[in-house]
Amino acid sequence: MTDNKKISRKRVLKYLFFVVVICWIGISIPLFINYIRNSSQEVVSKWGTFVEGIFNTTSYLPYLNNDPQSLFYQGLLFRPCLNYDIDTQGNITYKTEEAEKNNLCNVDTQDHKTYRVSLRTEKKNTWSDGVPFSLEDILFTYKEIIINNKFNLKHLESYKNIEISQEANRIKVVFPEKNRDNTLFFTHYLLPKHALLEPNIDMYKQSFALEPIYNNCARIYAQSTDQYSLVFDLSACEDTNIGFYQIKNNTTFDTFKKKVQEKSSIIDIYADEYNNPNSKYTALSGYKNHMIMTDKYLTLFFNTESDKLLVRTRRALGGLIAHKIYNNTWIQFFSPYTNPLFNQHFSKGENIQDFLNTIGEKRNEISSKDIIDSGVKEFPEDGKLKLTSTNGVYTYYMKKNSKNFQKTTKTAHITLDQKYDKIGIHYWNTWDNKGLYYPKSRNKKTMTFDYNISVHHDNLKVGMNTYTIYGFYLKNKKSKLATIQIYVLDEKNPNKTDKENTNNWNTTKASLAKIKIIWLNTKINRNTSNLLKVIFAQKKILEYFSFELFDDEDKLQGIVTAGNYDIYLWSINASLQQWFYNFLNTENKTHNPSQYNNQKINLLLRQRNEKNTTTVQKEINTIYSKDVPFVVLGKEYNTIFAKPEIWDKLTEKNTMHEYNRRKKIYKNLVITKNIYRNPEALLDIKKFYHYISNLHTSK
Repeated sequence: MTDNKKISRKRVLKYLFFVVVICWIGISIPLFINYIRNSSQEVVSKWGTFVEGIFNTTSYLPYLNNDPQSLFYQGLLFRPCLNYDIDTQGNITYKTEEAEKNNLCNVDTQDHKTYRVSLRTEKKNTWSDGVPFSLEDILFTYKEIIINNKFNLKHLESYKNIEISQEANRIKVVFPEKNRDNTLFFTHYLLPKHALLEPNIDMYKQSFALEPIYNNCARIYAQSTDQYSLVFDLSACEDTNIGFYQIKNNTTFDTFKKKVQEKSSIIDIYADEYNNPNSKYTALSGYKNHMIMTDKYLTLFFNTESDKLLVRTRRALGGLIAHKIYNNTWIQFFSPYTNPLFNQHFSKGENIQDFLNTIGEKRNEISSKDIIDSGVKEFPEDGKLKLTSTNGVYTYYMKKNSKNFQKTTKTAHITLDQKYDKIGIHYWNTWDNKGLYYPKSRNKKTMTFDYNISVHHDNLKVGMNTYTIYGFYLKNKKSKLATIQIYVLDEKNPNKTDKENTNNWNTTKASLAKIKIIWLNTKINRNTSNLLKVIFAQKKILEYFSFELFDDEDKLQGIVTAGNYDIYLWSINASLQQWFYNFLNTENKTHNPSQYNNQKINLLLRQRNEKNTTTVQKEINTIYSKDVPFVVLGKEYNTIFAKPEIWDKLTEKNTMHEYNRRKKIYKNLVITKNIYRNPEALLDIKKFYHYISNLHTSK
């Protein structure tokens, strides 16, 4: 009996012992696992593939394409003299620490016209074939590829008047005019001179494209499994944690949509199809939409040559649109235009209907009221005109005196700001198109000459008279200097109308000559036209307008060139230029659809480029508010669609811009992380005791 009790006691003790051990193990294992986790570090691993989906053509070779996506891909392989960043307001800046750290060159200027470029001696750089990068490569790229345009690319034609030369260990670059945006020139990617000794476009697109020689860290990853993909190997790039950057070109949006539905899409982010009028803001399954700023200014251009858009009509219509367009809460495709320049309107469109009621009236002659409303000045009594050789337009009016008009002679005393070998004047109006006249009374020293204007000289008639002045230099090279326009107004009957038109004029609303608004059929333009219809309907003037959309951009540009429109809805692509209004300096209708050319405002804009002052800005706005040749609506948004697991990993999402969004992804995205466990830290008794003590304290 005693022995049985002892055996029973031993069994109980053994049982309790094993229970305690099992409990201890059960508690210790998760405790130890947590300790291991707390003692381990999550380490970013440079690996993984990011895939961007595109729906259009692109190029990794500089200059063939200059859209934001192509510029980023080119920048993976090639480097510029100057790097830039985009600030939170969407403006370009060259002064950030990161941008300056990666610059290959020192670029110096005192006036934003003359620049000097030198290599940074501390930045040793070689091409991918081992040849050292040199000043010769910079001179070759700037002079041969860009200025001389050896590839014959249309978008490089604007650089043809830049002067470039080498000064010892520096390059001197002189631009035609002072402009802070000239600094953008030095962000062009540089090409190897030794690989393009006789550059031509066919060789560049073929042999050089197959085996490009570049000077940045990325490499094109050779793969043949997907003909619609281009893969960049980023393993040598120290400023990113992405292993591979893949571009996946989807032939059509429907093809991509089908892959998404089949859950076979590998694309992480794709952008909205800008030119697809049927595209929506709605994201496909597995993606979320996000709005980012672009560098495109959505603008309404008023055709200043249209007889339906007299100045008073433009003022009222522009003011109405500017004051009403932001009252609609459903705007989601552009941000309001907040720049103080070209943003002043005296009218709010109160009397717009009165002006629209007169658009059907046909006038043989322009009325005094129309001219004075336009801000046109009377031809000076002393005839003194001072012209600057900037292809400006100087507009005046004269009042016809019915008794003495045939005998009246006006002498224009014209002063130029530059010397020319010879001066020629070309006169024309509605009925005449005279040849060149060479003034005899010309003083080369004072750069002045006289030009007699009269009916007797057969160069002055009722209506519009135009005098174009040319300067000749260097063996008869001709340069257009200025244009003088003189309206001759019939004071006896300033509002005289065509008799036949007057008799046939029907004042019923059915015979209204409508104002024609034209636009390319894109999603943003479609939404904007709908917004305009809402504004016009609220003002009860919708019946005065016709809206014509075009699917063919070339056909639309032909309509613009012919001037067969009244209002043109279009976007100014600033392409990172701070001074987006440079289009005002050209007479090209596709670039300046308003056909507005004001010498005074162009001079003030040049002054503003050199030194931005409130006085200059006020003068510009005063002229603009009188003429209203266009209305800037705002900056366009673009829509990108991203997988949530990718988007959530990104930082600085709120500062994304069309020109930096890919760079933000390149810099900030982390696809892969590993757990690092330090054996010494795990076996540290003091650290373990500290961990246990903290557990006790927390309880």
